[in-house]
Amino acid sequence: MDETLYSYWALRIADGSDIFLHHTTTDKFPLLPYMIAIVVSVFGNSETTVRIPSFFCTIGGFFILYKAVTNFYDKKTALFAVIITALTKYFIVYGPTAFTDQIMTFFVLASFLMITEKKYFLSGILIGISAMAKLTGLFFYLPFFIGIFMLSDNRKKDLTDFSFGVFWMLLAIIMWAGLVELNAFRLFMANSPIPYKGTLDTEYFINGFNTIKKYQADL
Repeated sequence: MDETLYSYWALRIADGSDIFLHHTTTDKFPLLPYMIAIVVSVFGNSETTVRIPSFFCTIGGFFILYKAVTNFYDKKTALFAVIITALTKYFIVYGPTAFTDQIMTFFVLASFLMITEKKYFLSGILIGISAMAKLTGLFFYLPFFIGIFMLSDNRKKDLTDFSFGVFWMLLAIIMWAGLVELNAFRLFMANSPIPYKGTLDTEYFINGFNTIKKYQADL
């Protein structure tokens, strides 16, 4: 279902009928649909084509992980990390599918690589870009912030650089939401932990919480 949705958005962009997705409801910053739209414009529309961006981000992420772990430890550890990661169910099942998760993960790993190379502003930029694929990427801000705090010789400067990188990308997301989507600041709370559109529905939240409690009681 998700592949169909992202592909539909991408085709609306690629054929010029809805370049800014004014006339459809999106629940994410549409980085993946724009990537798919570019590939579809070059290679044509097919199931294989729409999966190319996610698949290449999956494979590219392994190389980035290898380089990052090599910087922190050594090549043997890096190879082990890549093998273990590649054999997880997440990558085997989702690696060749048109999902946002692989795009997000690619940029999170790229951000991690920049931390190992002490390029903290670029690291922040890449975390922000990961959120343009899926807002869950913002969850990595705090652990990376803590990591920089622990590793840095110049904490104030490096943490500021990192935070500014994230800030500029968040500004781009807010500008998209406010200027293009015209739905301003009702975007980030709806029916999931970090959704993209709508408003916080208290009744929905309470019902969901009661459902969780019921599941726990049944267990």
